[in-house]
Amino acid sequence: MKRRKGYTLVELLVAFAIFAILIIPVSGMINSAIRGNKSSKEKLELVNIFNLNYSPTKN
Repeated sequence: MKRRKGYTLVELLVAFAIFAILIIPVSGMINSAIRGNKSSKEKLELVNIFNLNYSPTKN
């Protein structure tokens, strides 16, 4: 009997399940980092607007 090369369906399902278990926390961290970056950008924009509007009064 010839031995076929390749993976069985069970092996593929187990590999996919392990991959899914590992990728879920990573995607949560990426999403959190994106939200934090957006918040920091908005705060920096407000500081820049404030500095632009009130810089002439320093003189």
